[in-house]
Amino acid sequence: MDRIPCNSCDKRVVPRLWHYRPFLAQIYVLPIRYMKTQHLCPFCGSCMYETGGEVTTIGKLVFALVVIPFTFLLVFFPNAKVDEVMGYYQHYCIVATAVVMYRPVKNWVLRIFKKT
Repeated sequence: MDRIPCNSCDKRVVPRLWHYRPFLAQIYVLPIRYMKTQHLCPFCGSCMYETGGEVTTIGKLVFALVVIPFTFLLVFFPNAKVDEVMGYYQHYCIVATAVVMYRPVKNWVLRIFKKT
């Protein structure tokens, strides 16, 4: 096993791993970010370095389908009231959900009616 020098106590050690969920790791059941791992020195307990915590593909999809369109609507309609922008955004969410979920729902319905 490779030994890594600790910056705090200057010993060459095999780090101990501590896994934890970063901020916004999970929204309901959607995993937005991967787990983070801290590599800790077993002698002094300092964090030598961290790995992980990248945004998952689902997180990128949520960002692309939820955050970007909302900011686009706010920029595109600067004089509109917030209620009007939220109405446009609700329509967008309904259409985007129908487009994204069309195939899974279609397969699910066909599977249900195929069994009966």
